Amino acid sequence: MATKYFKSGKYRNVASGWNWSGTAYFIDPAGAKIRVKYGFWIFSWTTQKKTLNGVDRKKLTVGWKSIFYARMQIKIRESTQVDFITVAKGAPWNSPEIEF
Repeated sequence: MATKYFKSGKYRNVASGWNWSGTAYFIDPAGAKIRVKYGFWIFSWTTQKKTLNGVDRKKLTVGWKSIFYARMQIKIRESTQVDFITVAKGAPWNSPEIEF
């Protein structure tokens, strides 16, 4: 599990890069918005838009489209630390056994 501090306001990168695959799981903070964004500038597109509710685990996955550059992003109402779990390529793509 990882913990990272994020400022409120606009979307912030949780993870980003070229040609990578992975999955991240989030629960808190309630009301936060998460998404995956591929590409750059006017050549970018957004997928997997989700809103956290503080109860259910939400999952973001990045795959082969990261050849166009990929970013997992979060947007929160108040600056805070966010806990999330990341799973690298090659690991099982189901929910992690670790509870948080």
